[in-house]
Amino acid sequence: VLVKESYFPAWHASGASGPYRVTPNAMVVVPTSHEVTLRYTEAPVQAVGRWVSALAWLGVFLAAALWRTRRRRA
Repeated sequence: VLVKESYFPAWHASGASGPYRVTPNAMVVVPTSHEVTLRYTEAPVQAVGRWVSALAWLGVFLAAALWRTRRRRA
């Protein structure tokens, strides 16, 4: 079965073998049962990266707020 979704190693198929990359924008799964499910699982490094980015943005906003209050006092 051709799946018109970009292949990425985090895709997992249950009820099928694969997925296998056929083009940069498509992948193939070979059904081994009547019901096939594709799941995209996030890698732990992606979750850590999201948290680090959120903390960095929080730091930027806090630094800007501190800078504004110090500038008003002077």
